[in-house]
Amino acid sequence: MKIEPQKEAVTEKPGQPTSLTSSEVAPRSRHPLGPWRVLRNRNYSLLFWGQLISSAGTQMQVVAVAWQVYLLTHSAIALGLIGLVQAIPRLIFSLVGGVFADVFDRRRMLIVIEIVLALTSAVLALCTAFHVINMVIIYSVVLIAASVSSFEFPARQAIIPTLVRREEMSDALSLSMVMMHIT
Repeated sequence: MKIEPQKEAVTEKPGQPTSLTSSEVAPRSRHPLGPWRVLRNRNYSLLFWGQLISSAGTQMQVVAVAWQVYLLTHSAIALGLIGLVQAIPRLIFSLVGGVFADVFDRRRMLIVIEIVLALTSAVLALCTAFHVINMVIIYSVVLIAASVSSFEFPARQAIIPTLVRREEMSDALSLSMVMMHIT
């Protein structure tokens, strides 16, 4: 006589985790890109990639300025003053930058900020190329760039809600912050 195997009832013991089959696991996301799907939004994508390029350029400028100051002065104090010249306007103007971002057109504000930052980089490059660079020029340009960049972050954060849908907001803000930390 042939006996067919019977399905036995599995009793769960307290304290043991239950195993789930793949069909019982949370449903798959319909967006395989996760938070990156917000980059399908053209306006946010332009902002994201533009800010990534701008931030990378700013970081290159910071390194180049520090190197140039060291080559000109061989002084740790002069390098420290660069940091101070950058920090003070950012502390003072960042609160004002938030107010400006609320009052003025954020898009135009960001365009003007990026143009001014590009011009400060161009001034430093031209002064270096023509061998007229000195510490006064460097400190002045760094002061202007830091003052202007203190308006950039509040304007960029304030423009994101106007570019993406409500359900994409957390992804957009997360990507923006990740981009800033990477650069």
